[in-house]
Amino acid sequence: MALALFLLIESHVAQPMMPLALFKDQQFNGAAIVTVAAGIFFVALMVILPSFFTKIQGATELQAALMITPASLMLFICSPISGFLLSKIGPRAVIATGCLAILSGYITLSLSNPAVYWQVSIALMLSGAGYGVIIGPVTVLAAGDFSGKLLTASQSVIGVFRQIGTSLAVAIFVSALSANISTAKITVSHHAEQAVAALTIPAKAKRDTLKAVNHQLTTERVSAYQHSRNPAAHSRPLPSRSTTGTRAASTRTNQAPNSRPS
Repeated sequence: MALALFLLIESHVAQPMMPLALFKDQQFNGAAIVTVAAGIFFVALMVILPSFFTKIQGATELQAALMITPASLMLFICSPISGFLLSKIGPRAVIATGCLAILSGYITLSLSNPAVYWQVSIALMLSGAGYGVIIGPVTVLAAGDFSGKLLTASQSVIGVFRQIGTSLAVAIFVSALSANISTAKITVSHHAEQAVAALTIPAKAKRDTLKAVNHQLTTERVSAYQHSRNPAAHSRPLPSRSTTGTRAASTRTNQAPNSRPS
């Protein structure tokens, strides 16, 4: 409704914020679509992977930021290269190459082992290179045959579409991540209840175990994954209250006979 009202007003005002005449050019329309799509798929990796590294793999925020730098590095390197290729093979071929690179990055990520960082880094480099190759030529393609005010407006509107792609990436993929995490927590909780119920341990121990599991799910602790990656750093887990109480009671019981007078 808001979009329809905006288009209606823009088509009747003397100085529109977004000249609709731009969208009569098919080349500009294609550039806008590529800008939004490339923004969605590149920003998705830059948003989702840090959350994966911190919440699943147990990395710190600084480590997660450093782990996605291959994408930013390739973006920085490939942007100037795209300008050189632009004069050699044309904007359409360069944009197609960038799209294939981003697609290759996603295919590599889907086939890689997330616990092996160098495999993930290859996917990041491919995606970063693809986006770096695209953003330059797509600006040239958007300019098309425009001149004067339409030329200036075309660059501004392409910038708006780039922001739209970023916003859509955050909205779509973060929502999907949150939904998947919630579903995974429920599944883990149900499996834990079934597994604990099958154990032949006292009822209090069962309650303490389920309480510990629920606490880990609530705080999104990843101690089990970290232990599998670095067993030495977690060779001495902190005892729970129930374990500490049991050990203390056992110690008092063992010391009691020795404290009697002979």
